[in-house]
Amino acid sequence: GEAKGTWTARVARLEDCSGESLGINWTHKHVFYVGTDGEGPTMCVRHIKESGKLRRWSRWQIVPDDGLRGTPSPMEHGGLRSRLRSHHHHQQNNTSETQHGYTADFTFRSMVDTYQPTRTYLCMTTGLVGPPTISLDCDPKSATAAVAVMRLDARSSAAGVVGQEGVFCVGRNDIGYTIARGANCSLTNGSHYPQRHIAAFAVPKAASGRSWCVAACGGLGELSEVRSHANCSDSGCQEAFSFHEVTMEDLSEDLGVLSLTSV
Repeated sequence: GEAKGTWTARVARLEDCSGESLGINWTHKHVFYVGTDGEGPTMCVRHIKESGKLRRWSRWQIVPDDGLRGTPSPMEHGGLRSRLRSHHHHQQNNTSETQHGYTADFTFRSMVDTYQPTRTYLCMTTGLVGPPTISLDCDPKSATAAVAVMRLDARSSAAGVVGQEGVFCVGRNDIGYTIARGANCSLTNGSHYPQRHIAAFAVPKAASGRSWCVAACGGLGELSEVRSHANCSDSGCQEAFSFHEVTMEDLSEDLGVLSLTSV
């Protein structure tokens, strides 16, 4: 809500902020909603009730809940309240910040955008020296090879739909990057070098995009490369496994995608 003439704000657990409160008539302006699953910073709604000639500047604030719910914000020390107090100093000279402190009404967790599209890219980037770099959630335009796959994380339903044979992970060892079957590369068996898990992704068996393969390279096969299926094996590399790229048409509600506009 908003007060006419002072444009101060009212914040309340209501759908309509119009009416009288703190001795002021408020005009309703907006409604906002906060879900119970908010993961953002905790915010505090607080109010201050002024008196005397400052009464019409009674107001609410939304501030971070930093433990200072009942104290003025730093801006107010040199802002509206200080100017008003200076203007009415001869009548307000016995006023203190404690007497005119804020009272906390309620707190809530703010909302943050945690949405991530199910379809993402697995990229391999080669440089002039050193082994290729493999990453997930990358820009396909800047990669040497980019394959559309499905994101796999704690909130994803993909693993239960595609089955364990369609789940892969990206890991890092002392000499480069690897791609292996399984959701966690730090748990893969048969590695000659300790692996650090980087990310996981999934590919449905029914994926209908271009055919790609993962080549195991190096003397012990501890380096992985993403290649088109026709060029998977050569003198230094052997095909480890292959899969098809995930197209937009492959996505469904079962895979955690509500509509094509959400990816």
